[in-house]
Amino acid sequence: MGTNKFTINKGYLMATLFLLGIEILIASYGRGFFRDYIGDVLAVVFIYSFLRSFYKGFKNYLPLYIFLISVSVELMQAFDIADQLSVASDSLLAIAIGRVFDWRDILCYALGSFIAYASEKIIFNKKENKI
Repeated sequence: MGTNKFTINKGYLMATLFLLGIEILIASYGRGFFRDYIGDVLAVVFIYSFLRSFYKGFKNYLPLYIFLISVSVELMQAFDIADQLSVASDSLLAIAIGRVFDWRDILCYALGSFIAYASEKIIFNKKENKI
């Protein structure tokens, strides 16, 4: 029998809630550098933390997977996929895809992926707390 990879990790769940609060603050009040770059870095860490809250598998590759998905979304912006698919500009899908391509965003995703990977190795490398 295999081990159950679905579980609740209290540490990652708390980190997810904390990061969600920070992201909401950045989206609501952030301007310039914080909104444009720190928000992108933390978005990757947030997604990683959220997924690790409930799933303990493939932790070594998860930051890479999230980075590749983030880059894919950024490339969709470069090719203006939302407009090509006639997605309404105020729809949730258009907001998720975004409209403005920026190479610096890819650097932010890479940094966020590195932070997620490093946090796994440094902070959360202890025995997981389960509910």
